[in-house]
Amino acid sequence: MPQWPGNAMPGANTASQQQFSAPSGNGRPEPDWQLGVGSHPASQQASWGPPTAQHPHTELLQAPAEQKPRRRKALLLSGIGVLVVVAIGATVAVVASRHSDSPAAAGPGKPSMVSALSSENKPPQPPSRPQQTAPKPQPGAAAPPMVPGYQVVQITDRGAAYDAPPEWKIDPIGTAAWGSGSNPLEIAGLAQDGKNYCPNYTRTNAFLTMSPQADPAAAAADIGARMAKFGWSNATVAAPAPAEPMVSLDGQLHGSFVETTGSAPPPAPGCATTFAVYTFAFPSENGNFVMTVAADTGVDKSVDKETAKRILSTIRPLPAR
Repeated sequence: MPQWPGNAMPGANTASQQQFSAPSGNGRPEPDWQLGVGSHPASQQASWGPPTAQHPHTELLQAPAEQKPRRRKALLLSGIGVLVVVAIGATVAVVASRHSDSPAAAGPGKPSMVSALSSENKPPQPPSRPQQTAPKPQPGAAAPPMVPGYQVVQITDRGAAYDAPPEWKIDPIGTAAWGSGSNPLEIAGLAQDGKNYCPNYTRTNAFLTMSPQADPAAAAADIGARMAKFGWSNATVAAPAPAEPMVSLDGQLHGSFVETTGSAPPPAPGCATTFAVYTFAFPSENGNFVMTVAADTGVDKSVDKETAKRILSTIRPLPAR
């Protein structure tokens, strides 16, 4: 792992320089860049009218001709009473039918307007069976990794995530400012492998950062050169390899991949003499995001180009919650 002249070792974060922006009122850094979440299409709407009420047919009761006038009058009043009862019952049926289709009146066994749209061709469940709902995801539950067997590194303050090999250690703080002078490299989502594999060295680091360069290829080369300059003492840095087009594994992010290599005197026997910085840059509102893997090479368990590209390609926006 590179040395860090004039700054704390990776994982030992400094104070105010470790944040991408000034702290907000809750004491946490206020994100000034996010990968963002796509918009959702407007929901469909359906018109729901009351069903037509069916009124039962009613006949007047006819009194026999031989009955007395008082008996005929009593039967006539009885028939009118039947009509009133039937009319009241029909009115109640109409009123009840008008309210039964509103979402507020839908019982647990009846689909609401939204669920009816999604289950248009499915028969409704009988009222006696309780309606089952899908379990809600637990707060803080991470989505599965895109690379089988890897672990997810969540960068919640930046709205991003990526995958790392299962044996890598995720830094609990994750943010830091590396380098010295007026232009430190501010990082987020730090994950490391091979810490102290030789004295004061870590074999591999992965993180997300930003470059002010507007062009993705220039941004990827910018971070590679800056990381190589202050990451390895007395390093000889080669010219960056030509930029390659790169697309994230989920197809959402398009940008450029650049490999920057170099050599540096080893601090002790068994330490690497060569290194590589692999960068994947993709556009943001203020330059480019740059997903980075900085690694010692030529030693046991060092990361090669293909493994680095696999890790870089998993950078993605966190799903909306």
